[in-house]
Amino acid sequence: MGFLGRLFGVYTPEERVARARELLASGEANEARLEVLDIDHPQAAAVLAQALEALVQLNLNEALAFFTSLDEEGGLQHLEMAQQFGASSRQIREVRREARQIRAEARQQAKVAQDAADVVVPEGDDPLWSLPSTDPRVRFAMLVESYPAPLRERLATLGKDFASAV
Repeated sequence: MGFLGRLFGVYTPEERVARARELLASGEANEARLEVLDIDHPQAAAVLAQALEALVQLNLNEALAFFTSLDEEGGLQHLEMAQQFGASSRQIREVRREARQIRAEARQQAKVAQDAADVVVPEGDDPLWSLPSTDPRVRFAMLVESYPAPLRERLATLGKDFASAV
């Protein structure tokens, strides 16, 4: 880099291409892209293409990371940025396919967890009060608790559908 470039920030196109290559090597693809975006140099197009490809890969990886953490909005934003930087439709489809698989696995794990949580383990002799708190019959039992004993017993035998309706 020339003396004037260091002193005043004025660089020749060759110096800017060299600086962009250094930025690419250090992992700063966006800075490299901005460095060669508006110059007319034979090697600037190649460096710009490398920077754009690095940005595409970076955003596709970030989108996949967001989808893995079940953050749909963040994943979609990074997919959009990858498209702006020139991601191919094949690359976008692959990430979306992986995101669908991740969502399906998350739904399956949630279903397994919900099924495990729905297992009723009676804690006592009473068939009604030993139900989990999410069972509608428990809320029904709390409603009819002040009723006379014969009426309570008769209502309790009407079943879960009746308790849900009440």
